[in-house]
Amino acid sequence: MGYSNVKISTEQGGSVLNVEDGALVKFGDSDDVKLGWSTTSTDRLLISATTNNTRFDIGTAALSFDIYLYGSASTAVWDASANTLDFNGADFNLQDDDMLALGDSNDATIAWATTSTDRLKIAAAANNTRFDIGTAALSFDLYLYGSAGTVIWDASGNSLTMSAGSLALDASSLDLNNSTNSVQFYLAPTLSTANVGPGGFRMYTNSTGAILAVNTTGTTWNTMALH
Repeated sequence: MGYSNVKISTEQGGSVLNVEDGALVKFGDSDDVKLGWSTTSTDRLLISATTNNTRFDIGTAALSFDIYLYGSASTAVWDASANTLDFNGADFNLQDDDMLALGDSNDATIAWATTSTDRLKIAAAANNTRFDIGTAALSFDLYLYGSAGTVIWDASGNSLTMSAGSLALDASSLDLNNSTNSVQFYLAPTLSTANVGPGGFRMYTNSTGAILAVNTTGTTWNTMALH
């Protein structure tokens, strides 16, 4: 451009603009944004802002861009017309305690939490938040693995199977019931006579052992000691 200390030049014919190492292209009256090829610490294309939280728009709402990011053997593609971000051969990694938030109000979050103990944590913003896995027509088989056992929900068989494991309940009762009959196993020193329907029975424990109680009419109970 006519001066020896200028690092920006054009090639013959003016079709190429060369911005050499360390040279900057500046935008804004106060040099608000700078663009250059930086060689400090490592060679890289550097876009820097003068103030924090400077906004960087690519396209507008009506005139958008498809954006392709290339790795050595992978791509990340923002498809503007489909409103999708696709990863091909690439992973999306969240580090310790970083969250993936779902919902307009961060209604549910997923994170690898390291507070108190390392664990995968799925948290809800409100109590009684619903968590669906599949639908009535499109279901999942679910496998839970222990060190030597499994719990399997077989969706097509409508069955829950436990292998090499045990069921421990930190509660007062285990209830099995339908609309007319019920079975209840519970820990209590006396029989609860709340109606469970004719034909239902309860098993409970006291100081002498296990007691079996059978509901015969809906209000009458017959008991039998099991020892």
